[in-house]
Amino acid sequence: MLRIAKSLLTIVAVAAIATSATSAAWTDSTTVPDNSFTTGFMDISTLPTSALFTATNIYPGWSEEQVLTVINSGSVPLNYDIVASQSAGDAALYTSADFLLKIGTISGGNDVYDGTVSGLIGLLLVRNLAAGNSENLYVTVSLDSGAGNGLQSLSAVVLLTLSATQP
Repeated sequence: MLRIAKSLLTIVAVAAIATSATSAAWTDSTTVPDNSFTTGFMDISTLPTSALFTATNIYPGWSEEQVLTVINSGSVPLNYDIVASQSAGDAALYTSADFLLKIGTISGGNDVYDGTVSGLIGLLLVRNLAAGNSENLYVTVSLDSGAGNGLQSLSAVVLLTLSATQP
């Protein structure tokens, strides 16, 4: 019996040595230091910075074009849209189907928007502008030649609001 116990003890000892010898492995590691992240910023502006139009005595068939320069002075690209809203004056002129607005990327163009002034509402046009870039939009406002007498002696103050979001 003692002999069996010694044999078992020897087998266990050899197994322990063999197990520890076979589980040994080389290891190593490295660190990639100082990973840095800085967020960018959006900054949309326009030229001119004040009124694009100051038109008086407009009449049926009248039309005027101005250049609106949209500038992305930020460090990231942006998408922007333009919304028209009335801030003062006569709603009859602002909402008239004869009070028209065209926006194009070329003079006289309407590839961006072609409709009524009051119809320029959010997400109708979304433009992309890369960081540090600008683009000229040719904005034409007109009073249709068929405008009726009901539009005489009216005025409207219209805001054009440009809103930027990330693409």
